[in-house]
Amino acid sequence: MAQPPDSYYFTHDPIDLSGHAFRLLRILKGKGPVVCCELFQAWVRGRDVAISYDALSYVWGSPEANHVAKINGKPFRIAKNLYDALQRLQLADKDRIVWVDAICIDQSNKAEQGHQVDHMGDIYKRAAQVIYWLGLPTPSTKICLDALGMLQHELKAVSHVGWTRQQWMELWKEIEARPTSFPGLQREGLLQLLDRDWFRRVWILQEVAHSQAAVVYCGAESVSARVFAIAPFLMGITPEPRCQAVLDMMPSMFRKETWSNGNRYLHMLLQSFGDNSATDPRDLVYALLGISSDAIGHIYPDYNKTEAEVVDTVFTFLFHVKIGPTIKSARICCIDYPAMSARCCSTTWKRRLLILSQPRIPWQNA
Repeated sequence: MAQPPDSYYFTHDPIDLSGHAFRLLRILKGKGPVVCCELFQAWVRGRDVAISYDALSYVWGSPEANHVAKINGKPFRIAKNLYDALQRLQLADKDRIVWVDAICIDQSNKAEQGHQVDHMGDIYKRAAQVIYWLGLPTPSTKICLDALGMLQHELKAVSHVGWTRQQWMELWKEIEARPTSFPGLQREGLLQLLDRDWFRRVWILQEVAHSQAAVVYCGAESVSARVFAIAPFLMGITPEPRCQAVLDMMPSMFRKETWSNGNRYLHMLLQSFGDNSATDPRDLVYALLGISSDAIGHIYPDYNKTEAEVVDTVFTFLFHVKIGPTIKSARICCIDYPAMSARCCSTTWKRRLLILSQPRIPWQNA
């Protein structure tokens, strides 16, 4: 069977890369196997900032784009996880405007990729809400989110601003005591959710850290991030440190202040999150720039650079740029295991990372 010509599929029109332009996706109302959308240009700053939109935070998943959405009347291939998310986000009675990286960024244009990544912090910060899409449900995750939904409903009837964790626990115990509650399955469901790939994706760090309001979705069930963030405490679960760090960043009354006090040095972020997952190894660095307090103005996302060149840029910054109170010896110790070295195709770069991680190496020889 003959393949359709390239003109059959949707292709992106260029956007203005000299300013703060970005694209938004209007999901047209309706329900069906194919989600129909319109893509249009807007501005993160200046004009059009009044446009209200949601931003999607999700895992790309399988690289196989074997599902289709219609963009401006033409088919556009997308991966299954995004297809599932768009199906859920589409409303039957009204249009919905969202930002979705895989569609709103021309992934074939490296210059645009770098430009948009540089603005991603503002894109998520200015969203009316960020949608944390954790994928499709299981019976246990549904029971878990239903219970958290009951907690969220009860909170509407009380003034809970300033509540301590103990006060939250007392209300949760009341919900658990109901005949319709299944504590064991609720706990099992939460454990399954915390084990989703979403918590291991490096990009979600920036997306969560910049969220002003957020909702956690798993299939048709949803709950506010402020309720989800305290759920492990309520159910007696101790998440692994990397997962707990994401929960601490979620917009809630318990949001850790460390994410707004400015002390987010790149070497510390690499040490904490360097082994997160990324489709493109260069994103193990680029995804951290938006939450780094010291790399701004020194490292820029450039997808024309090779992995080795990105590593070289990081070395130059870590070892030769003095910013604030960060000391060089701390920077040396931080990179005894940056994951990018493990994924970099060049053995020479792996060796260089290992050699330079030794604190005994004199600076003039580094």
